[in-house]
Amino acid sequence: MPTAIIYIIWAMATAGWGSALYFLLLAAGIPGIGIAVAIVLLLMGGLYYLQKKILPIVSFVISPLSTLTMVGVGVISWVMVVSSASHITSYGGWDAWAIWNLQAKYLADGTHWQNMFLNTRHGHPDYPLLVPTISAICSRLVPSAGVEVPAFFWSVAMAILVLVLLWLSLRPKSLLVSAWAVYSVVASQYYVTQATAMYADITLACFFLAAIQSLRLLPAGNLQVLLSALCIGCCVWTKNEGTILAGLFTVFHCRTLLLQKRWVMFLSGISLPLTAWCLLKGVYAPANDLAHNFSVASLQQLMQWARYGIIWQHMADTVNAHFGYMRWVIVLYLLVCLFRKRWPTATAWMLAGCMAAYFFIYVLSPMDLNWHLVTSADRLMLQLMPALLYVLIDDGIGNKIAMPQNIFFSRFGMNG
Repeated sequence: MPTAIIYIIWAMATAGWGSALYFLLLAAGIPGIGIAVAIVLLLMGGLYYLQKKILPIVSFVISPLSTLTMVGVGVISWVMVVSSASHITSYGGWDAWAIWNLQAKYLADGTHWQNMFLNTRHGHPDYPLLVPTISAICSRLVPSAGVEVPAFFWSVAMAILVLVLLWLSLRPKSLLVSAWAVYSVVASQYYVTQATAMYADITLACFFLAAIQSLRLLPAGNLQVLLSALCIGCCVWTKNEGTILAGLFTVFHCRTLLLQKRWVMFLSGISLPLTAWCLLKGVYAPANDLAHNFSVASLQQLMQWARYGIIWQHMADTVNAHFGYMRWVIVLYLLVCLFRKRWPTATAWMLAGCMAAYFFIYVLSPMDLNWHLVTSADRLMLQLMPALLYVLIDDGIGNKIAMPQNIFFSRFGMNG
């Protein structure tokens, strides 16, 4: 495991914790100088813990970065920056100026920040606040920059980190495959557009990918659990969908995360962003629009079979339009599992569960179905695609779960 992956994941998680800490101190009425000091201490403490506690533990599994790997990181960053230049807009996409950056402006005001929760007609004040809080912190440190500048740089940086994490994690297995995976993502105009839109979906995708990589690339033990918990905690604090991803991630990997007293490290990692999320949802934020409008009629939609066809077709069209490379990855992965007589891994099943959960959100949605699909389905897919791409390639190269004996597979000689 390259040292760079640990540094990247730790830096991301520390930023997420700083965001949660900012909100908690803001809610407690701590003055701006106190908040600044607390965040600086958190960053210094995080760096000290990384250097003294984490890196010595994993030094025996860390592989050095080759020149080719570093060149790849440089090329990825350069291509994303150049590609982003032609997609820059002054205030980002609609959700950026109407939701995320607007919330950041409120959060940058230590006196009147709670007024953002009154914006229930045109905004979503129930959304978690990792992205706008980071913009607010930077805006308070450098008022002349506003909130749009740090929001843009954060969004593009997270888009770059998704690609870098894919490159660093797959490069040791196959140069060709890792290069293809990165190219497939960055060549998508949709991905570049979303990177410059200042939304939170790529941030969620990056934390979710990092959580999975922490679990797979680190040796079993407390550190593995800590980094995974930090990342899924940040998922929860990034978007409402993050609670679904974090919940399923925990359920499918509960033995690794919670048994043998590893739950202590798990709670330590997830604690601060989860506390901030609970405070936001329990004290300040109004009810989520989907939950608020949910009724018995929503449950009756489970029996409207035409609804399933509409959702499936729209999701299929979305994948074809924006993530066409995934069609071949999924087909090849299933063929590899069949040829090797292997089941998909727990993480692959978890991602399938995430996709199913998103599917049933639309089945039960009290909103107009077509409007809901058009305005959100592509971004929900974006949240999952980097993790799905990584897991299927990683499993396809080295799948280890044998199929048990049963009537179907025994008939074809597939008895593991």
